[in-house]
Amino acid sequence: MCRKSDPESKGRIENVVGFVKKNFAQHRVYYNLDKLNEQCLDWLERTGNGKMHNVTKKIPAEVFLEEKKHLRPVPTTISIKLADDSISRLVRKDNTISFKGNRYSVPLGTYDGTEKYVKVYVEDKDMLIISDMETDLEITRHPLCHEKGKLIKNNNHGRDRSKGIPEYLKKVAELLGNTTEARGFLERIYKLKPRYIRDQLQLISTQLKDVDSKTITAALDYCRKNKLYSATDFKDALTYFAAQDTTRTQVAASEKEKQEQESDIKMLDEKDILNLKIKPQIRDVKVYQQIVSKEMPCNN
Repeated sequence: MCRKSDPESKGRIENVVGFVKKNFAQHRVYYNLDKLNEQCLDWLERTGNGKMHNVTKKIPAEVFLEEKKHLRPVPTTISIKLADDSISRLVRKDNTISFKGNRYSVPLGTYDGTEKYVKVYVEDKDMLIISDMETDLEITRHPLCHEKGKLIKNNNHGRDRSKGIPEYLKKVAELLGNTTEARGFLERIYKLKPRYIRDQLQLISTQLKDVDSKTITAALDYCRKNKLYSATDFKDALTYFAAQDTTRTQVAASEKEKQEQESDIKMLDEKDILNLKIKPQIRDVKVYQQIVSKEMPCNN
C-alpha cells in the first residue's frame, strides 16, 4: 500500500498501471473482463515478472518470493473514515471566513499569518459549524444566515484572550507611558467595568497607534481630572487634543512662513533715505503749452 501524499511510493504504483495499459491492454481485443484478467496474468508471468530487469539484473518473480517471507498480513477489518459533508474555507486576515455569500467570524488569532484553512459544515440545516482541519475540534458555531452580503460576528471573537487580565493591563499601561497616573486610570476602569475590561483595553490600545506622548498625557490628565473612566471617553479626548495639536502646528507653520516672507523685505539704508529727499525739477506749465503749440522744439 502506498503512503498518503507520498509521490515516491504512489508513483511506483502508477508506473505499474501504465506499464500494463501501454504494453498489454493497448494491443489486445477486449471480449470480457474475466478473459482480459486471465490474459493479463499470463502476460505478466511471461514478461514483466518473468524477465530480468535491465537495472537491477534480477527477475521480479524470484525477488518477490524472497520478500514474501517478510510481508505482514493486512488486517481482516480495515477502518475507513468516510468523507463527511464538510468543506474547507480560507481564514482571512480579519479573522472571518466566507460561506455562501456571507462572512462569519472566528476567534481573534485564528489567522496566524499563514494560509490557514478550517472545516465548515451545516448542522441541523440552521447551524454553521467551523472546526479545525487537523484535529476536527470545534472552533465556533453561528446561526446559518440565508441572506447575502452579511457579516455574522460573535463579539467575543474580537477579544484578545491570549493574555490574562493583569498582563493585559500591564501591556496597555506601558503604551500609556507606564506612569502611576496611567496605571491608576486603568485600574479604575477595571473596577468600574470588570465584565468588559478586555473590550476597554483593546479599544484604548488601538487608539494609541501613531499618537505622540504629549497628546496621550494631555488626554489622560483630562480624563482623570473630569473622572471620565472609560475607553470611549479616552478616545474622544485623544481625538480632541490631537486636533488641537494639529491646529497649533499649522498656526506655528503659518507664523514661520510669514516671518520668512517678512525677512525677505530689505530695509532702506542711509543712501536710499537721502535719495528719497531729492525733489525733481518742476517746470512751468507754459513750457508744455509751447511744445504743444509747436512753438518750441520737443528736445528743449
